Amino acid sequence: MTVASASLDPDVPNTFPGAAGAGAGDDAAWPPRAQGNYALVLLIVAFAFSFLDRVILSMVMLPIQKEMAFSDVQLALLHGFAFVILYVLAGFPLGRMADRHSRRGLIAAGIFVWSLCTAACGLARNFTGLFLARVGVGIGEAALSPAAFSLIADYFRPERRARAIATYQLGVIAGSGIAYILGGLVIGFATAGNDVTLPLVGPLSPWRVTFLAVGLPGLVVALLMLTIVEPARRGAVPSQRSGVSITEWVCANRRTVTCFAIGYSLINIAFNAIIAWGPTWLARVHHLPPATIGLMLGAAMLLAGGVGQLAGAARSDRLFAAGDRAAVFRTGVACAMILVPVSLAIAVPSLALAGAMVAVVIFLACAAIGHAPSLIGQIAPNRLRGQVAAIFLFAMNLIGTGVGPLVVALLTDRLFGDPAMVGVSIAITAAAGAALGGLFLHSGRAALARSVEAQTN
Repeated sequence: MTVASASLDPDVPNTFPGAAGAGAGDDAAWPPRAQGNYALVLLIVAFAFSFLDRVILSMVMLPIQKEMAFSDVQLALLHGFAFVILYVLAGFPLGRMADRHSRRGLIAAGIFVWSLCTAACGLARNFTGLFLARVGVGIGEAALSPAAFSLIADYFRPERRARAIATYQLGVIAGSGIAYILGGLVIGFATAGNDVTLPLVGPLSPWRVTFLAVGLPGLVVALLMLTIVEPARRGAVPSQRSGVSITEWVCANRRTVTCFAIGYSLINIAFNAIIAWGPTWLARVHHLPPATIGLMLGAAMLLAGGVGQLAGAARSDRLFAAGDRAAVFRTGVACAMILVPVSLAIAVPSLALAGAMVAVVIFLACAAIGHAPSLIGQIAPNRLRGQVAAIFLFAMNLIGTGVGPLVVALLTDRLFGDPAMVGVSIAITAAAGAALGGLFLHSGRAALARSVEAQTN
């Protein structure tokens, strides 16, 4: 890959502090490791807040349903499509902005918007108000990952990139784990009949206070994001302004892009089926108290998810270093094939076995998906990375976050007609998604290797 020392953006520095020239392959051309690590820590915190704000709904579904009289399908729409509907549409213009303007500024603005909208969820008085607030959360969060993936690709060398991306995506694990544990405590507090009275607002039920408590601190994170150094765009040359367009690049790499976006999105269904409906399943079927549910799923997410994320990335980095240009797909296929029987085992009556299988599903899904965006830096020109990330996130959120939880609700409500069958619905949905996703990745390995080689040469 060619490396240029100058950025095309007026607000992006051309060199790093202490760097003397930016020749291709020169150690000085890469940011100091401390600078990259500091940015990575803040990006992890931002991603953790984004997932905390996104996932907290799944842990407070039951008190919301009790207070607002929502159906399972309405809850699924709030969890999935309300968030996804403008997330996926806003992702394309925001991805283009990430390719042309200050990425740290874009991320800070996104955090500010989604934090305020999360807080607004706690003040909603009906389905429409809550739906619109969730739409706002999606718009804000759409700004984060395209810019973050682009930043990480310019901070870390290719041989460290999969682990850096997987480390960034630990924010998913941290945010989800905290959401489960916090949500369990909130529901326990709510069942004791405790409301909270806030100045200027009045009495609020605990689930409403939770949205305010997790949303407003994000404003501090938005300010901290402005303290990172914007790295120079690697491989960005002036000719790219009038060179290959995103449409031309996608057409030239259509098989890679299709298998990359759809394959991981289908595997993501397994993860999101657990994220959205796991708490409800454990309450309805296994009759666990909220605090136990939160602790169980939170521990599984933090431990199994975190280890899986790093283990999958380490495997792909080793294979890539050994010359396997389809290493990331190969890891995804292996995880997806094991996911199929493990997902089906979630429906067993034994709580101990079902709980263990949930942990394994989370481990495998994170091992497959956690470092997948590292491919964006391997296959896409610098000036297209934000837009390629937007395509990937469009599919991941539309299919994984939007369709997955809705399919579980439709199977439970319409096919089985029994709320107690939600565990079977999760198992079927997760296994089908993993099987189809693995097939897409398997069929795209050769195309991926060609795309990596084309970008490297």
